[in-house]
Formats: sequence, C-alpha cells, structure tokens
Amino acid sequence: RSQHSHSGVTSAVRPVLSQCWRERVMASTLRCRGPEGRQRARSQIIVMGMSRSGSSLTTSIIAAMLRNGSRSDETAWRGLGRALPSDSANPGGYYEREDVVRLNYATISSVTGAGWTSFRPDHLLRPAALNASWRAPSGRAKFEASARAILGDMDHHAPWVLKDVRFARTLPVWRPLLRRPLCVIPYRHPGEVASSSRLRSVRLWEEYVMSALTAAREARCPTMLVSFRRWLPPPSPG
Repeated sequence: RSQHSHSGVTSAVRPVLSQCWRERVMASTLRCRGPEGRQRARSQIIVMGMSRSGSSLTTSIIAAMLRNGSRSDETAWRGLGRALPSDSANPGGYYEREDVVRLNYATISSVTGAGWTSFRPDHLLRPAALNASWRAPSGRAKFEASARAILGDMDHHAPWVLKDVRFARTLPVWRPLLRRPLCVIPYRHPGEVASSSRLRSVRLWEEYVMSALTAAREARCPTMLVSFRRWLPPPSPG
C-alpha cells in the first residue's frame, strides 16, 4: 500500500499503536537525557529521509500524540503557517509547511546550483559541507531570517514536528538555529519506494537515506528509524 493513502491507514492504525512506540516517542521528545545524565526537554522533532517512505503518515501520528487531543493536531506540524496543499499524488496531505519546503528547495538550489535530486559527492559523504558552500553571505543571511521566523512561530506551539524529506540535505544549515532536536527517519524498502515514485530511482533512495543518517550523526541529534511496515495491519493468514 502506498504512503499516499495514509489518511485511511492513520484512522485504522492509531487505535492499535503499541504502547512501546508511544512511550519511545514521548520519552525521546520530552525526557531525553543529556550526556551529563540529566533529563533535557526535546520539543523539536525533524522528520526527513526519502519521499514515498511513510513520512507523511509518521508525521501525522507524531503530531496527534504530541497534542494528545488537547489542541489542534495541525498546530503541532505547521503552527500558523500555510500547509503545503494536497494533490492527486497525496490526497491525504503532506503534513508540511509550505514555507519550509520552499526554503529547503531554494537553499539546495542556491548552494549547489542543482535540484533536490542531484547530489554533489562531497555533500553526499558529508552533508555539513553544505555550510561551507554558500555562494554569497547574503544567501545565508536570507536563509537564517526566514528559518528563524518559521522556528519562532513553531516554538509558540511546542512541542512540534517539522517534516520535509529535504531536511536530509539541509539539516546542517538549520541545526545552529535548533535547540536539541530529535530526528525521525522513516524508511521503506527501496524497491517499494522506486515503484511508488515518479522518479523510479533506487539510487536516489540510497542517497537520501545515507544523507539523512549522516546529517543526523554530524548534528549529534538523537535519531529514530521508523519502518513504514510498522504502520500497516499484519497480512491476513492464508
């Protein structure tokens, strides 16, 4: 089943989410221990990885758990920002802020001179190299002004979750503006991703997953890997 039928899957899966998963997410979000052993709040969650891997579904479930019915789920993932519109590829919605997606697209294009599907070898092996690749100081200043405005709005609705698969590439330039974030990387079998995507590319799956894992490690972010199959009902016997 495709990620993009997730609205129906969400309603079916939420009642049977394991208590273990709930405890892991909430503990990682609200009660992570720092290196000194003291508990430290983690109210900022970044969802990234490869598209068509269950990231929208994962984000919707995290947002629902963060709100726990006390406030609108939407404020947990978009604050007061405009939601990226749904389309025929994802009628259930992307669970992304439009300004975050636009900013990540623009940053990749400005820094690399290419689109989001083209990796420079140095950025693939070391995503933090993006920080040293700005062509003009004004570009970084413009990015930081936009990113601070977004994060300032989201912090009014903390704890929150922001999702864009392209954080796998841009996390290094967001990281200095974040406070002890938690990274969540949904993953799915590369063959299923390729068959579900217009890009039909296993290579791109490998590059995005590698970049997400490396970026999270370089940023020293606690990281959770979430299998797409965990959200699907078990197959019927026989």
